Amino acid sequence: MHRADHDDIGSEDVLRTLDLIRARRGTVSVEELAHEAHLSPRRLRYVVRRSLGITPKFASRVARLGSAVSRAGAGAASWAEVAAESGYHDQSHLVRDFRDLMDTSPSAWLDEEGRNLQGWRRPAP
Repeated sequence: MHRADHDDIGSEDVLRTLDLIRARRGTVSVEELAHEAHLSPRRLRYVVRRSLGITPKFASRVARLGSAVSRAGAGAASWAEVAAESGYHDQSHLVRDFRDLMDTSPSAWLDEEGRNLQGWRRPAP
């Protein structure tokens, strides 16, 4: 197999992996992703990192947080509800991802972005 052929296979694996992460809103394990891509978890991590500069786990974290942001923007009853519906173990896990990935808290994000969201209702703390 030529290197160009090898790179094309990796690109297809990465696209399939990202599609699955997006479809499952970041709630799929690396092992499941690898199984779907017909790769070992180690090989999948290598291919995704080489192609995107991030790991599948990080891509899943971003997708899960994106799902949480969408749910909060649509008007959830509480941040605990947002966390549960977005695949987080608990509210503190959601807060940790907000801080790590967006450098803010969920409430501070909503204070800033809430005025730009149509029909939103502030989640309870």
